[in-house]
Amino acid sequence: MKIIALATSYPRDASDVAGRFVADAVEAVRAQGVDVEVVSPATFPHFGIAYGGGIAQNLRTAPWKLALVPAFVAADARAARAA
Repeated sequence: MKIIALATSYPRDASDVAGRFVADAVEAVRAQGVDVEVVSPATFPHFGIAYGGGIAQNLRTAPWKLALVPAFVAADARAARAA
């Protein structure tokens, strides 16, 4: 069985705490023998919308990034389809 986990935050490396709870859950499922593919802003262009303070805060502090949300969503969708 293969599962695709869609997350708005996921660790980009071992020291990254962003989305650590998602990574822990993914690892627990993988330990059960399930093939899990993670799609997150770590795996597609996020245009500065993700990470940092999180999507909501990033858009609040830089409202001009709202114009990039369609590109962000499209990149996420492409990555999900490719997974």
